[in-house]
Amino acid sequence: MREGLLVPRLSEGQPTFTAADVDIVRAGLRLLETGLPLPELLSLARRYHESVHGVAEEAVALFDEHVREPLRDAGLSDDERAERLVDAFRVLLPSVTALVEHHFRRVLLQVAQEHLAAVGEPAELAAADAEAVRLDIS
Repeated sequence: MREGLLVPRLSEGQPTFTAADVDIVRAGLRLLETGLPLPELLSLARRYHESVHGVAEEAVALFDEHVREPLRDAGLSDDERAERLVDAFRVLLPSVTALVEHHFRRVLLQVAQEHLAAVGEPAELAAADAEAVRLDIS
């Protein structure tokens, strides 16, 4: 949690975790099982969290400026304004999440393929390319 990858959801002011958080911990343990060293993973996690947190703050500012503020100026009742705000959030959150996941997957794969092209064996590059096609992420 200190590294920033496990971010609790606040419920009535108390941090809570879900089954999805347990799945993420399992995924982290699988990384360790492949032989990746814990200290380096934690360092990477800290840097990732710091970067993502800054981007998230900018995204919230955009939402506030372009969605929330116009709703506040629209002369709606408090309930109508809140409902429209939540409706916008229901569209934006999954869309942004999908975009971020897709982009990170593509960039990670691209960097890995470039690395293998520079230092790897032809069989390694071919196997990575085949896996990318299999996963439809190339």
